[in-house]
Amino acid sequence: MSERRWTPGPWRYRYTEPRPWNPEPRPDRLVDANGESIRFADVTLSSGEEAVANTHLIAAAPDMYDSAEEVEGILKFIFEDGALSEDIVNGLAIDPHGVLRDLRAALLRAKGEQG
Repeated sequence: MSERRWTPGPWRYRYTEPRPWNPEPRPDRLVDANGESIRFADVTLSSGEEAVANTHLIAAAPDMYDSAEEVEGILKFIFEDGALSEDIVNGLAIDPHGVLRDLRAALLRAKGEQG
């Protein structure tokens, strides 16, 4: 696993009721982190189902990153370290090297190491 600079997980979705003293009362969809109610992501630009879906996606980010890192290791073993013959790799309907390249780029973007 690589060094992470983001808030440790798990992250979770939290819904809060509208606050009556707010000039534009609306519910908040928040992401809390590390088992505490630390408001570090507020997804209110969207409304309704889209805001809820966005918040759930953000909350799942640490778990998705960990899974993607594991998949990257498996794909590297299969396609770069020779676990499969080159004939099998070349016969696949997808470009496994392209998939691995895209996955690595996404992991780097998540760490802020590539734009």
